[in-house]
Amino acid sequence: MKRYLLSTCIAVVAGISSSSAQIVINTAPADRPVSFGVRVGGNVSNTSTNEASLMPAIEMYSPDWRGGVTAGFVADLNIRKYISIQPGIFYSSASHGFKRVSIGTDAEQPLPFASITSSTSVAHYIQVPVMASMKFECGPHINLIGEVGPYFAWGFGGHEKYTINRYDGNTGNPADRRHKRDYFGKGGVSRRFDWGFKMGAGVAFGDFIISAHYLAGCREILGTEACNDPNAEPMLRAGVKGYNKMWQFTAGYNF
Repeated sequence: MKRYLLSTCIAVVAGISSSSAQIVINTAPADRPVSFGVRVGGNVSNTSTNEASLMPAIEMYSPDWRGGVTAGFVADLNIRKYISIQPGIFYSSASHGFKRVSIGTDAEQPLPFASITSSTSVAHYIQVPVMASMKFECGPHINLIGEVGPYFAWGFGGHEKYTINRYDGNTGNPADRRHKRDYFGKGGVSRRFDWGFKMGAGVAFGDFIISAHYLAGCREILGTEACNDPNAEPMLRAGVKGYNKMWQFTAGYNF
């Protein structure tokens, strides 16, 4: 997924730049010291974890990217025409899931059993990126844009639903255990605060802009209570770690 989306973004930018006579870095003073914009679009998100490496009994771990929405405002603090510092504030819903298959035994049942855990999560974040934004003129009223900088995020709501199906060695029948818990807060999945780096590229046609960004979380967000599977090994429940990751695709208008 990540490689495909990155390749698509590079192909779009390369196609536009190859059709242009030249790319110009305009070092002239900015027309306005401050300008504003609005951005609306969608995202796909997931988490990267060390779960499979902690639990030898895991036979399969399949993370699932899922879609959400992104909307927000940006302010360009224009240094020159080609560069600005761009703080912003966004709402993003982050959705993801996974399926885990493990084989093992326990004290109650010495025969082998299969445990299949399926999870879906939805989390709501306020994200505040602060990026350096560079503009490259490549045609009349057409700019290529590259952006990079840190982001900070606060989670304020969400939930996880997960089902544990245990296929017992004696009967072969599944014993379903369905659970639901808050995504944040005590006993939840994730810590509320996250930070990382946001980077991306876009194309501006006059005041209209389309862009794609990747957010790479740097804070470990799962904590030590993220795994509530009673069939999991103690080291998994105590040591699982995870990091947020998200692709955002937006269209916007600069005022």
